[in-house]
Amino acid sequence: MKLALIRQKYTDFGGAERYVSQLARRLLERGHEVHILGLEWRSRESDGLVFHRLPAGRGPTFRRLRAFAREAARAVEAGGFDLVHSFERTYAQDVFRAGDGCHAEFLARRARAGGSRQAWLDRINPRHRAFLDLEARLFADPRLKVVLANSRLGKREIMEHYGLEEGRVRVVYNGLDRNRFHPGLRDEHRLRTRAELGTADDEPVALFVGSGFSRKGLADLIRAAARLSVRVWVAGHDRAGPYRRLAAGLGLADRVDFLGPRSDVERLYGAADVFVLPSWYEPFANVCLEAMASGLPVVTSRETGAAEIVQPGVNGFTHVFPAEAEELAERIDLALGIDRDGLIRANRRLLEPFDWDRNLDQTLAVYQEVLGRI
Repeated sequence: MKLALIRQKYTDFGGAERYVSQLARRLLERGHEVHILGLEWRSRESDGLVFHRLPAGRGPTFRRLRAFAREAARAVEAGGFDLVHSFERTYAQDVFRAGDGCHAEFLARRARAGGSRQAWLDRINPRHRAFLDLEARLFADPRLKVVLANSRLGKREIMEHYGLEEGRVRVVYNGLDRNRFHPGLRDEHRLRTRAELGTADDEPVALFVGSGFSRKGLADLIRAAARLSVRVWVAGHDRAGPYRRLAAGLGLADRVDFLGPRSDVERLYGAADVFVLPSWYEPFANVCLEAMASGLPVVTSRETGAAEIVQPGVNGFTHVFPAEAEELAERIDLALGIDRDGLIRANRRLLEPFDWDRNLDQTLAVYQEVLGRI
């Protein structure tokens, strides 16, 4: 098949970005012709891919979002592709993977967390209006045959907000690179990574990985850490200033380390003691899968996709949304006491559905269905 995958940008960090890169590489290995339509593609594994650089829009974000959708549609029309699989809210796709979730639900969560003033600000924000317009057009487009969600939660949200029939929304779980993420990372990386980061061997470390600190609950983690004797490692891209000031105000300036974007997150998983992602919106975070596979207990909001495979006291804990500092601190403390051997055994079973071969087979089956070949 001659396939087009639409994604605005790729970098070597970011769960959604890595997913597209891995899928493209595996489609190539199965003998398909893979074209990437986007603004920027900087994967280290690009051999064999055909990249079509689309013109970048100008002006504010809401204009650039619509411009990208238009340019992608033009490229699709000119490309002669057998099938178009988009990972963005665009105008011309046969299959859409909602890896970034449902923007209507994202705004509903923001309103719950931030109150009526936040809801009013979001309603008048042209960026959010553009996202909602694109999303509504996407789900109403007769060309769109199948939506792929990465969790049961994500499927339910799309159906509730946009009225799609259940048969048009399929759950295809993310793949997991078990060669890269595994319990042996502790022996490989713990001592050296801690030495490099100036962390004592016996100091408890709570790890946070993710870009977009507000949505992913970093402030909640810092407030919870003020009630614990833990060091916090923060890996990801965002403005760190407000969070440094929050940590300093709570007396944690020397216990919260901002590490920036990392392409070697496996070293951090191997060196940390607990993974914490108190997101207020997250369809299914790859980083939670990676942490589980690496032998870390996970603490996350009970209203995220990853909560579907967190068994309290076995491989982690969930917490209420919006997060409460006292409860989150308690969950982190309890997670630090989970038996590692039992956690690893449990996760072997719980992570079975998150397999790249299974993901690829299910995705290709959807392609064949859309093309009328099955």
